[in-house]
Amino acid sequence: MPDHNDSEKSFYFGEVVGSATSYHQPNCHVVRQIYKRNYKRLRNWQEAVDLGLKPCPHCRPPFISPAKPPDQKPAEDLDISPTRLDDLRRGILRLLDALESQPQVAAESVAARIQRLARSKIIPYPVAACMHTIRAIRNDKEYMATPVTKAETQIVTGALSLIKQWAQETGLALPIELSNFDVSN
Repeated sequence: MPDHNDSEKSFYFGEVVGSATSYHQPNCHVVRQIYKRNYKRLRNWQEAVDLGLKPCPHCRPPFISPAKPPDQKPAEDLDISPTRLDDLRRGILRLLDALESQPQVAAESVAARIQRLARSKIIPYPVAACMHTIRAIRNDKEYMATPVTKAETQIVTGALSLIKQWAQETGLALPIELSNFDVSN
């Protein structure tokens, strides 16, 4: 058991003991098991909450739950839908096909193709990162069935803007899936 010099001193009313992830009443049995480096003597539960600590499920110290974050808007209220993300991914695939002189290796993933073209200096790294970002957000929406957030819409829009700018500067014709997406929103 760790040695806590603070635990021998008397506690004032309202004080709590913090650990790595939670906070406890001073008399909680869990306090004896807290590692010395994680032991925090705190003035009150609010200080513990401010540090991001959760109340102990055993001793149930006092707390007021923080305000709930606003609910995410459904995808139809946002500028981009999961279907539109799929179209953007397809446009990136067509852009990669146009960049490569040889046919792609059958077993190579989209991420591996982007990375290979970036290492070959055919695609600049910031553009490759933007392609990866669109691909990753699309995969999350497809496989995890989560709604598209406003922040994700902004990220995709910014990434696509950089891809379009690069394609225009290098004289590449954009696939219709990419050119039809308005990035001015």
